[in-house]
Amino acid sequence: MSDRELEVLAIVAEDKTDREIASRLVISERTVRAHVSRIIRKLGVASRVGAAVVFVEWKVRV
Repeated sequence: MSDRELEVLAIVAEDKTDREIASRLVISERTVRAHVSRIIRKLGVASRVGAAVVFVEWKVRV
């Protein structure tokens, strides 16, 4: 996973919307959606909630 995808995932785990993520990272909402789609695919989960759970569990273990 790229550094930017990890950055997006961390913000997704904060329960932020695509608009909020885009604003914080100074990128478009479309770019956020593309990152989230790739994250979901790479993690093999069904949704952004599943991705957030994987991230939180990983952070707890590290």
